[in-house]
Amino acid sequence: ICLKVPVGVIPFGTGNDFSRVCGWGGFTPKPLIGKHMCAFNRTVKNLSLSETHMFDVWKIEILLKNNGKFLTVKDKKEVLCEKETNEKVMVHEMINYFSIGADASIVFEFEKNRKNTQLKNKVEYAKQGTKQLVSAPAKLQKYIGKIQSNETEIDAKLGRKFLVWQNIGSYGGGMDIWAIKKPKNNGLMPQDFGDHKLELMSVMGTQYVPLSKGTGGAGIGKVAQVDNYSVSFKDDWENPVYFQVDGEGIKAYGVREVSISHRYEVKVLVKDGNNIKVSKSL
Repeated sequence: ICLKVPVGVIPFGTGNDFSRVCGWGGFTPKPLIGKHMCAFNRTVKNLSLSETHMFDVWKIEILLKNNGKFLTVKDKKEVLCEKETNEKVMVHEMINYFSIGADASIVFEFEKNRKNTQLKNKVEYAKQGTKQLVSAPAKLQKYIGKIQSNETEIDAKLGRKFLVWQNIGSYGGGMDIWAIKKPKNNGLMPQDFGDHKLELMSVMGTQYVPLSKGTGGAGIGKVAQVDNYSVSFKDDWENPVYFQVDGEGIKAYGVREVSISHRYEVKVLVKDGNNIKVSKSL
């Protein structure tokens, strides 16, 4: 499936990762409208001069055991997911990234303390991350059984703290951790958000992401670059498992399996001259 109408974007969020990879920046334009709508007209002109590229959308399916449950954050409080009260599966569409583990728990806790400005939100993210330096989260091998693609097991280095599947070259407000970590003749290619492949990385801890530019990606491991994944979980794990899909935190008990597959593709508007590797086949 391919949606025929190209999608453009103006950044208004905290991280604005999708906007960044499309060349539109990470901050809300100021002024947005301007006198006699000059600023707005300039934005519209830039969009009209942009290039069109293909962009993959992925399906994330989380399956629970019979005694499992999902929780999200609503009005800064943990609530049982209404749609999942009688069902044991949650399905999300993902465009930017998906993660399991330590960073997802930060996202979930952040939602309970979200602020009203971009700067305050970034400070809150840092605050939640600092807490993990005091109380370390569990290693992935405690609750993940194995990861497969097309029934072939993937060595995902489960002695680390979280996994991140990255569809775009921007994570956590502008960090391109796939590009920073150089390959070691393992056949992995540069990232392309229109190639029907999803990049998987394992990370030793959340502190390694903001330090990655200076360390060359120390603590971050490139794992795989394929078109589908299946993650199975251990039966004896009774604590919650944290997920995040495009910045939305999820807390789950009794997780059985997660599957990731290509859903469809859309056309996106990329700012003319933006130096990124993307699929140009239309």
